[in-house]
Amino acid sequence: QVDSTSQAQYPLATVLACMDSRVSTEMIFDLGIGDIFSVRVAGNIAVDRTIGSCEYGCAVAGAKLLLVLGHTRCGAVMASIDLAHAKKSALEATGCEHLDSVTSEIHEVIEAETSTAEERTSGNAAFVDAITEANVRHNMRKLLETSSRIRGLVEDGSLLLVGGIYDVKSGVVTFLED
Repeated sequence: QVDSTSQAQYPLATVLACMDSRVSTEMIFDLGIGDIFSVRVAGNIAVDRTIGSCEYGCAVAGAKLLLVLGHTRCGAVMASIDLAHAKKSALEATGCEHLDSVTSEIHEVIEAETSTAEERTSGNAAFVDAITEANVRHNMRKLLETSSRIRGLVEDGSLLLVGGIYDVKSGVVTFLED
């Protein structure tokens, strides 16, 4: 694999996934060196730097699939939920001065979810699962809305944009339907 990729790379896919240590995309999909561009950030959020990495993987390197992969029991999602419920910033709760840049992105998704009125905390597994899926869908939309290049590739049929949820207990990926 090293020899075959030493001169160039031709990834099949670009995957925007969480940095969680249980979500190693190459291992989840049984892939090797050079098969995918793995873009990892807490909460699998589409922000300028991750969007730029996805653009490169798809538009320049030629990946034909762009996957936004969330996962169950996501610490970034669960912490964002609890911070929103407590009406605290990540800085107040943790002392981490840059963590709000992640939690604020997920906070948008939490605010948009209005069907759950009670126990909007990480203790409500159904709520966490709903926010996890909504976060994947939100970041898929954000990729299309903020990147004219990705949007163009999707519109002309040369790139497939999909979302999925990896279950950290079973190891199964469930792909989202429209």
